[in-house]
Amino acid sequence: MIDTKMCRAGSIAAFKARAATVVCLLLLAACGKADDRAQASDLSANELYNQIEDARVSQPEQESRGPRLDSLAERDIPAGFTAGAHCSLRQSDRLLLVSNTSGGLARIDGRVTRLRIGGPVGISGGFFVADGASVSIGRAVRAPGQANMSEGPATVSVGGAPDRPIEKIEAEWACR
Repeated sequence: MIDTKMCRAGSIAAFKARAATVVCLLLLAACGKADDRAQASDLSANELYNQIEDARVSQPEQESRGPRLDSLAERDIPAGFTAGAHCSLRQSDRLLLVSNTSGGLARIDGRVTRLRIGGPVGISGGFFVADGASVSIGRAVRAPGQANMSEGPATVSVGGAPDRPIEKIEAEWACR
């Protein structure tokens, strides 16, 4: 017959021995880290400042990229693209986007991009998509009783790139 009290006592003693070993290992590991901290604090204020400044200066700066949505030239627009009903997005005298019933064109990230219609397009704005890009154009909702105006100020959001934040710009949206 096996004495269960003796088995429990043995397993408890083994557990305590393992726990003591783990605690000792953790204490030894912490002692090594304390030495590193002591060495870092032995630097003079000037030496520490110089090390921090060297680390700051040696970091490569992020490349400065321009706006995602840039000007279209007249040569970028195929002949007849704006012959029928179309809309355009302008910022001052710069044409940023042009669309018709089949889609849109814009210069995004430096290249002329064909855009698919991703939602309703009309005098209130539009939504366009392409691989790695989306352009959302929204105009203010007209007040009751106000006449439909085919052009006016719009807020534009350019997104769709995983490595860049959404960019917002103000421009003029017009449909003809």
